[in-house]
Amino acid sequence: MEPSPVNLFEYGATNDSISAEWTKPSGAIDQYTFSCSDGTEDPSSPIVEDGTYIYQISCEGLSTAGANYTITVTSQSGDESSYESTITITAYPNSAVLRSSEITTRQITVQWDDPEGEEDYFIVDCGADWSTEFILNHDQGKDNTFEATCNVSIAEAPYDVTVTSVSGDKESPVTMTFTAATPDVVTFEDSSSNTTSVTVTWNVLTGADWFRVECSEGFPSPDYYLPGSATEVTCIWVTSGGNHSISVITRENNGESPAMVAYIVAGKLIFHVH
Repeated sequence: MEPSPVNLFEYGATNDSISAEWTKPSGAIDQYTFSCSDGTEDPSSPIVEDGTYIYQISCEGLSTAGANYTITVTSQSGDESSYESTITITAYPNSAVLRSSEITTRQITVQWDDPEGEEDYFIVDCGADWSTEFILNHDQGKDNTFEATCNVSIAEAPYDVTVTSVSGDKESPVTMTFTAATPDVVTFEDSSSNTTSVTVTWNVLTGADWFRVECSEGFPSPDYYLPGSATEVTCIWVTSGGNHSISVITRENNGESPAMVAYIVAGKLIFHVH
């Protein structure tokens, strides 16, 4: 009488191995023979039926990460064999190796080379409040290199960027932390003064949202807070002949630059920056 076939289940997988298990079917069985579509069987075929309730086998040393492989098992009783039971299992794909491509105060761009093996697509998770998870298909790479840009909500802040290689039902994520850029400082261009005020100018700074200004004495004019298009500020009501400082901080995408400070003597044309 033909023995009952086994019912195979996936037991586990790595990027270079797969495993399956089964429970003893009903009826008389002497042993199980099995084979792998690739790699080496562990243990070696056959397995003698010894009353153990659950049996497991693995295929190790698989040639391609992320590929599909099959395990085939046959029950044997005397000279009779069951029909073959086969299961297809996907090995885990290899993870990407991330690197930064370009980082600004508003965006982080990462790159990675196509990992060895097979994958269907990549999932990119920017880890930022205003970013969404998105997919890069395999045909979106260029010269086997993939690139993803994440919008960030705060300059200077760290963000965890995760790229997941996906093959079938298997996912291999990798996460790296990247820090958004610090806003650029202003470059002072010129200064002037009279007996009651000191003025400093700077070059146009592309990307600035606004500037925060402080005077060592007196009050900034037109305001403590200037629009990103501003290129000048004056501190009024200062002491004549005194050495006065003007501090300018760039604000961009909720972050701020280090302060740039100009020192100007009221009523004299002396200019020093540090």
